[in-house]
Amino acid sequence: MKKMNKKIFGIGVLSVMLLVSGCSNKTTNSSKTENSNKVEMNSQYEELGFSNFQFKGHTLTGDDISSDIFKDSKVTMINFWGTFCGPCKMELPHLAELSNEYSKEEFQILGVIADTSDGEDFNIKDAKEIVEKSNVTFPNLLNSKELSDKYLNNVQGLPTTIFVDKDGNLIGDVLVGARDKNTWKEIIDKVISEN
Repeated sequence: MKKMNKKIFGIGVLSVMLLVSGCSNKTTNSSKTENSNKVEMNSQYEELGFSNFQFKGHTLTGDDISSDIFKDSKVTMINFWGTFCGPCKMELPHLAELSNEYSKEEFQILGVIADTSDGEDFNIKDAKEIVEKSNVTFPNLLNSKELSDKYLNNVQGLPTTIFVDKDGNLIGDVLVGARDKNTWKEIIDKVISEN
């Protein structure tokens, strides 16, 4: 009986470790290794279709949306997140605040909810509750087969954030992991100033 309890406990611990590792919570400590990984990651993402982000779909509120929204701002942050992802939910209130601190002409945010499906109710209720609780007013795109095939199947962890220009071209680094408000502000200011 004790052996069986130990096995069950071990399986439980392993399951929790695997679940936690599925949501990346990297910090922004700079090092040579991290910087070289970013360069390598950027080239990998460009090969996988992230050099230019184009889409058509529906938002969480049911509105039609397309990559035409990029023309509204100098820089658009695209944040891929999931309803199951603790770090994603932790950073959403920070992103909500930041989206209101910049002029629309300069900067905007688009959320992409990885674990929803356009045309189905899967996780929609949870996503709406998270967005409301986080005071998010920026649009959140529902996942679709086209979006999954072109982009989301290649995302290595959540949250993942990219920045695009008015034409949907990737600018700056591909960032995996959650950040706090001040760190995001520094990153956003840098991306805006360099573009």
